Parts: sequence; structure tokens; C-alpha cells
Amino acid sequence: MQKKAIHQLIENIKRILELHYTECDADYNPNFIRIFPIIVVHDRQFDSIGVNKLLSMWFSDELTVLGRTCNVKNVQELTVINIDTLLLYQEAFKNRSDCKLEQIITDYHQNLYFDPRRCRNQREFDMRTKNSLRSFSDFAHATFDKINLKMPSYIMNYVRELFPQSL
Repeated sequence: MQKKAIHQLIENIKRILELHYTECDADYNPNFIRIFPIIVVHDRQFDSIGVNKLLSMWFSDELTVLGRTCNVKNVQELTVINIDTLLLYQEAFKNRSDCKLEQIITDYHQNLYFDPRRCRNQREFDMRTKNSLRSFSDFAHATFDKINLKMPSYIMNYVRELFPQSL
């Protein structure tokens, strides 16, 4: 049976933690690295509400099993990222000024979780529940809008070529 997605990630995390890759990086210490498991998808259906949460729950179950034999404390939560989001913001991620990918991933996961007992009213509870189901792409777009990050010029030029009358 061929392992797919979550099982591949778990297998590769196990290899990292068991020093399988010392031939290509002899100095890494699995106790001092942070692992950001990411599944890159190309289908917008994976940006649907709740998909990341469902896959994260499955990943968490598999990581718990791995945790019986390996120290998984530095493994972050699973993030499903649409390739379009990576392409759209690649310059910002590359420059690493305002937008470090690992920081946006960390912020995303912190934004997903909340204590329902701390909600002041039903409206806040409903809003936080909705936010806990959002996709990474939605969160990233909102984050870049907040810091007023402009769309890269090469993307705008491409859109102008595709739809000259619309802009």
C-alpha cells in the first residue's frame, strides 16, 4: 500500500527525528529544530471551511502514535496551503521582512483555537467558531490585507494581459 499525504508527513517526520538525513546534514539536532508539516494543494476545494481542521485532527492522531517512540514536541500543527497562495505571496515570503511564512502559520494556528468560556456573548462565540474553521489561504489573505501588502506587479501584468477590458 502506498502512503499518501498525512502518512507521508508522519513517515518523513519520523525520519527527521531518527536522524535519517545525517548524510546530507550532519549537524542537525532533532531537539532544536521546528518542523512545520505542510500539505500543498492545487484544488480550491481544500480551502473549504473546516478541511484544515479535519486533516489536522487526523494528523494529530497519527502524531500521537509517533510520539510513543519519538520526541514530537517540536512538530507544529499541520497546515494545508493552496499553491496559489504560495505563488501570490512568494515575494513577501522570500524577502522575509513583514511576512515570514512560519510566523503566519503560527499566527494562523493560534487564531484557530479559543476557549468558548471566555467569549463575552453569542456573537463573539459565533465569530470565533467561524474563524476556527477558516482555511490558511483565507487567513493569509486577511493578514496581507491588514499590512496593506500590494499584489506583485508581475501578477497584475498577467491579469491585465488576460482581461484587458476589466482593469
